[in-house]
Amino acid sequence: MKGIILIAALGLTAGAAAAQDRGGPLARADADNDGVITRAEFIEARLAPLRRLDADGDGTVTRAEGEAVGAAMAARGGARPGPRSEQGARPRGEQRGMRGLDQLPITLAQAEARAAEGFARFDLDGDGRLTAAEREELESRMSAARAGGFGGPDGDR
Repeated sequence: MKGIILIAALGLTAGAAAAQDRGGPLARADADNDGVITRAEFIEARLAPLRRLDADGDGTVTRAEGEAVGAAMAARGGARPGPRSEQGARPRGEQRGMRGLDQLPITLAQAEARAAEGFARFDLDGDGRLTAAEREELESRMSAARAGGFGGPDGDR
């Protein structure tokens, strides 16, 4: 899950609202808009932001590359990292931005392996596809987990 969170957090957040309008945060991975997310679509959606961050194209996103994107976002007046409270939450108004810099460097191969692990956890029936019903179930569990309830595909906390 950490890898998926990292990849999502490192991706520029510009399309997040549009993706939610299309059926939640997982829907943006449905590249062909057929209502089903395949393993390949899921992995590619997780790797695409990292490929954009990999400025020198060497297959590794370094802390410097991540910080450069954060600085560019800040220069444009966009979201940027802010101070965290003792509980790890950002003050209201600073929730978005570049999180996960502490997990850099990361290779695209590492990110791909983490994305594949995440897909396997999300694919509730193990058929290699995430259907709309599975996505709704997962997004419901993720919302419950954020609200302090039980989450995760196994219903574990």
